[in-house]
Amino acid sequence: GITAPEGPPVLIPNFSGGLQYNVREVPVFVLMGVAGGLLGALFNAINGAINRARARLYSGAPLQRLLARWPSLARSAAAQRLLSFLAAGRRLRVLEVALLALLTSTLLFFPPLFYGCSSVEAAIEGD
Repeated sequence: GITAPEGPPVLIPNFSGGLQYNVREVPVFVLMGVAGGLLGALFNAINGAINRARARLYSGAPLQRLLARWPSLARSAAAQRLLSFLAAGRRLRVLEVALLALLTSTLLFFPPLFYGCSSVEAAIEGD
């Protein structure tokens, strides 16, 4: 059971040798749970906003509004080619995936170059 802070630590079920937590540590776990929930809600809000923006982008509406403000630009051959290219939403989606793959691979490739190599044993021992 749970005892006062001056008593022995609370014993959590014995998995392998038992994990012991003090009652004073419980509020920390509660705060971690609250922080995780808030960060998860923030992630969901950002993800929803990104998906709404992508839906508007794939509809072509932002580009059409832009071209409506500048009729001379809208009549240009380059704008017509761009509109026809983006009209097939698949191309824009493929371009998005290609750019995300390039960004991800770049971000994951270069950091190890700054730190050099080390042996597995040294990493395990903390040297």
